[in-house]
Amino acid sequence: MIELFRRASGSLIARIFFGFLALSFAFMWGGQDGLRMIGLSKESTVATVGKLSVSNRDLGLAIERMRLNMRLRTGQEISNEDVKKFGIDRQLLDRLIDEALFKIEADRLKISVSDEYVVKMLRNQKAFLLPDGTFSKETFMRFIHNFGFSTEKDYVAHTKAEMIRTRVIAALSANASLPFVATAPLYSWNAQIRTAQGMVIDPTKMELKEAPTEDQLRDFYGKNRRQFYAPERRTFKAVIMNVANLKIPVKEEDIQVIYDLEKDRKYKDVPEKEAKERIRGQLRHDGAQEVSISMADKIQTQFEGGTALAEVAKNNGATFKEFKDVPLTSKNEKRSDLDQAIIDLAFNAVEGELSPMEELNESGQYFVVYLEAHKDPEQLSFGEAMEDIRFAYKREAQTLMTKELVEKIQKQLGDGGNFKSVAAQHKLALTTVRASRQQALAPTAVDLPPVAINQLFSVPRGHLTLVPYQGKEGQPLFLIAKVTDVKNGDASKRTEEVKKFEDLLQQQAGSDVVELYVSYLRQKNPVEINKAYFPE
Repeated sequence: MIELFRRASGSLIARIFFGFLALSFAFMWGGQDGLRMIGLSKESTVATVGKLSVSNRDLGLAIERMRLNMRLRTGQEISNEDVKKFGIDRQLLDRLIDEALFKIEADRLKISVSDEYVVKMLRNQKAFLLPDGTFSKETFMRFIHNFGFSTEKDYVAHTKAEMIRTRVIAALSANASLPFVATAPLYSWNAQIRTAQGMVIDPTKMELKEAPTEDQLRDFYGKNRRQFYAPERRTFKAVIMNVANLKIPVKEEDIQVIYDLEKDRKYKDVPEKEAKERIRGQLRHDGAQEVSISMADKIQTQFEGGTALAEVAKNNGATFKEFKDVPLTSKNEKRSDLDQAIIDLAFNAVEGELSPMEELNESGQYFVVYLEAHKDPEQLSFGEAMEDIRFAYKREAQTLMTKELVEKIQKQLGDGGNFKSVAAQHKLALTTVRASRQQALAPTAVDLPPVAINQLFSVPRGHLTLVPYQGKEGQPLFLIAKVTDVKNGDASKRTEEVKKFEDLLQQQAGSDVVELYVSYLRQKNPVEINKAYFPE
């Protein structure tokens, strides 16, 4: 979502994608522009689905629903040409076809929902009730309008269609359960815990027998000249806005509406107070994003109007900062997260143009940069690169020494050597690793990353393996290990962990079955599309 806001003022693709994001929350009836752009009569059939049809009016209104949602949520417009250019019309038609398929299946399964039932359910929603318990038409209309619906009838029709779809899927998923005979071996495998004995080799601690001579360094430099360049440098200016401390107003009634709608799904296992605080935070963050977009527009307009960037920053209560001859990364300079993010943006900016706005990790700190100039990488001479040459030479030598040591240890252990004696011979400490498939477990002496853990789980018990991984300081490390114990998960104990695993499998099974079921419905109910509007 952050990326969409960042590009909202300048990227058509982002605006279109945001429109679909809005569309996923609301499928609204209203408007005529979509009808006019299709160029057929309202009664014309765009597609047939079994015995049902999708009319030109249906598709035209679906297009207008999306466009209205765009206007409500981003203030942006999508032209009729863009609708066709980006295939939005065809994607919306596919949604309408799926709706028709579920309606046909609901009729076959005798699943129905009456308008009266939907109306009664909506009027009993806590979000739409006044303190005295009576239904508030004003609150209800404000809510449905915010989601792009123009009338109560439209929202009732939308809710009814969603309820029918949900009931069809529930009926289907209820028959997609996995028996215990299937979940038990899967859990046994997934919850497996392994213990391994090993020794860690740190190449950076390998000591060279003697310092390299100048001739050796010159020879190394000649063979690896491409490694030794002065990095590209850029000169640019930045405007930084902090909207995190702005008191973005949030209505309690809006929080209540969202909570009532999501409490049985998203916040099912979250205390009400905590859930509402999360909602409040999200609404404030969304409001801050809207403020940042508005500020970005002002900055762009003022800067393009000829105002100096420093003055633009001052006019908008923002911070102005200059960067001169800055490389993308620096070994000797400690940078703040904000400065590094600004520099990253500058190295993706176009010279002579104001960049799109970025945000630092949802912190409320937004920034834009103006790239003034750049210097291409330059080859360093032997003298200029001496420090880097010595470092690179040492690293390469340490790598070769590590390779030789690993091969020697593997041969000794493979020939029946004892772990303890081999480790002592090479002055390496023995270590124990204990891990599940997801993470290292206590007690363990080595905190392996997931990729390295996967390797421990890829070898049989008693077999040697070499596990490369990265240390806490970023240095390359190697673990020579042998799996000494394997403990499988036990699904028969019916713990909470087992139940969660079964639920996860059930959800996956249901999701896969539904996807296959939609494909089956398309085959069972032939779909024909009007080639006058959608040519092959």
